[in-house]
Amino acid sequence: MFKKPKKIFFPLILTLVMAFLMTGIAFASNKSDAPLPNFWKIANYVDSNRHTRPDNLEVVENLMPPFENATILDTEMGLVYLDEEALAFQFLSANGYLWSSTVDYENGNLSPNWIRRVRSAVHIESYNTNSNNFATTEEFVLSEGTTKTIKLIKNGFESRITFGRSRISLILRVTFTKEGILVEIPEEEIKEPGSFVLNTVKVYPFFGGVLEDSVPGYVFIPDGIGALVRYRKGDPSIIANYEKEIYGRNLGYTVESNLNNVPYDASIIHAPVFGFVHGVNQNAIFGNILSGAEYGNLNIYYAGKTTAYTTVFPEFVYRRTYRQPIDRAGNTISLLQNFRNKVDIKVLYTPLANEDANYVGMAKLYRKQLGIENKKSGSVPLKLETIGLEKSPGIFFNKTTVMTRFDEFEKIVKDLKQEGIKNLIGIYFGYTDSGVSWSAPNYQNLSRKLGGKKAFQEMLLEVEELYLAGEFVRAGSKASGFNVYRDLAKRINDQNYVYDNWSDIKYLLKHQKSMDLFKKSVAYYADFEVGFALKTLGHLLYSDFRSEFYLEDAIALYQETLGNVEQRIGLFGANAYLFKELDVYFDFPMYSSQYLQFSDTVPFLAIALSGIPLFGENANFYPYARDELLRLVDFGVYPSFLITEKSSKYLQDTELEYIYTSRYQDLKLAILVYYDFVSKALQHVASAQIINRTVLDTGFVRVDYDNQVTIILNYTENQKAYSGHEILPKNYLVLKAGEVLEAGYPEANHD
Repeated sequence: MFKKPKKIFFPLILTLVMAFLMTGIAFASNKSDAPLPNFWKIANYVDSNRHTRPDNLEVVENLMPPFENATILDTEMGLVYLDEEALAFQFLSANGYLWSSTVDYENGNLSPNWIRRVRSAVHIESYNTNSNNFATTEEFVLSEGTTKTIKLIKNGFESRITFGRSRISLILRVTFTKEGILVEIPEEEIKEPGSFVLNTVKVYPFFGGVLEDSVPGYVFIPDGIGALVRYRKGDPSIIANYEKEIYGRNLGYTVESNLNNVPYDASIIHAPVFGFVHGVNQNAIFGNILSGAEYGNLNIYYAGKTTAYTTVFPEFVYRRTYRQPIDRAGNTISLLQNFRNKVDIKVLYTPLANEDANYVGMAKLYRKQLGIENKKSGSVPLKLETIGLEKSPGIFFNKTTVMTRFDEFEKIVKDLKQEGIKNLIGIYFGYTDSGVSWSAPNYQNLSRKLGGKKAFQEMLLEVEELYLAGEFVRAGSKASGFNVYRDLAKRINDQNYVYDNWSDIKYLLKHQKSMDLFKKSVAYYADFEVGFALKTLGHLLYSDFRSEFYLEDAIALYQETLGNVEQRIGLFGANAYLFKELDVYFDFPMYSSQYLQFSDTVPFLAIALSGIPLFGENANFYPYARDELLRLVDFGVYPSFLITEKSSKYLQDTELEYIYTSRYQDLKLAILVYYDFVSKALQHVASAQIINRTVLDTGFVRVDYDNQVTIILNYTENQKAYSGHEILPKNYLVLKAGEVLEAGYPEANHD
């Protein structure tokens, strides 16, 4: 989906870049040797955390000492050694590596209090409701005054923990089976008998922790497409540990009245998973939060910040404080959420060994756990987004700008088919009389200005698949179909969710109202062979405190509604709770947040979802096309473009003015070249799945598929050699059983 840049100066810079590119395209009719300057430009490779680095394959030493006087449990997973005092555990992996839920605390230069912390299975924070500022208290299993009972059960143990100061109690249940280690804290077993109420719970926060760089390996987190933090010595430049909410920021607690002003993180956590590797291709643990993720954070403690250890773990939020406005001047008071979130914690830890002990093995395991069937076809698709019409305010009347009629889009599709692109996936924005920005959430007409139903039906005959873009979560003040007094969701401070744009205002709807409107649109277009491309429903998760309809309720409703729709469903960004309902994933993330502490970006999510057609962001806006297209080939992601019949200059003074290039006539050559570059490689693996990915050298990557095809990618500006074959700069080689299927994209004279 087309996106509005967040910084004011960014469109200007990209406009200048694309103006240069477009000049080359316009000149191409007379000069065929340099049609696409930014495609043929071979920029220097920059070794950074935008890429994946070669692994350190050093053999790991088993540095963790075994527990003394441990209780031995005989389980499906084998023998488990339990420290009953701290509820910590140890076990041997399939290849004899000793895993521990704590660290070697005797050799980590820790204070006595920190030793008790790192040993403890569970940490909690609680609010004191008798305190004026709701002061928080941290406690753990080995805190002073904490008591527990322990019971051995089949394949594990169960303990009732009562924390010393707060007197909050909960049950920790841990079982060891063939599937892995299941850690549970049932919500219904939590008791808050006094003035202290639960804030957060951390489970086994030092499981797999590593002292500085004493172990070769890394922490994995699904930030964006995926990221690694390789173990290293403490870095004094680290300002804070990593903490990010799973599924994105919970907007229900923000005090900002205009949600457009809330800081935006382009890379969110779409999947509730994490992992750590001790010795690449030797030993790893993959964690999957089976329940409670909607109220969860993923945390990384970096070596040198909290302790000398690097560790990754989940944290679950049961209550928050929030700011309540008390007047129009903007003054607020601090209040405490008066109920406990329904967080039923279940985390499954699965040991991985040998060739699966890496982020690729984790992705393959997650793919298996998701149980998603392969939905990819045998050819490489191209996604074309288009804009029908857009509305904007005028001096006396609202202005209608027609960008692409139905018959014009049909003509574009036919033209591309004649050029050899057969598998075209279309997405139509602005097909109603209210245009792109003012339609939501009412989509029950086809604009006659675009040609009406007959022209629409004729267009459908040419497109392989067509999706109607719809926004059923954010409703516009210029639209109909909802009531601003009855149908809007509320934040915890009783304010509406509001996005104040320059031409209208958007509100978040009550969830049931959103789904009712969606089902009405599905029924309205039932006679047409169309799918639906949902703009924000897949990744924007929020509570409606007015209706007492919370995150877990929203997830259940979305799953039920989309699961019962017969039409194809595409989502612009999708969180894990909707992966099974997906037919196609649009705007697939191609990067992580690239925080300074991250060492690598890895295609975890692309590998895990490689049975689903994945499409990247629109290639109109690629500053260095060759690098971005190589990344598509590397990750198995398909190309996308936003095209219109008219020039994007007609979108000035509309909500879509940030689109600075979209006319098909200008972009056709780029579409043909970019698609050809990607499809020549991916056509050999279009219905296959990634089973391995190896960084052979800096900027030199090998990707293996389950149909025995291998793609070698050269991201660098230098020629590379592989198995007797030369690979040109910024190019690839496709092999099967040693036979060359594609020798890379041919160079051209572009002097």
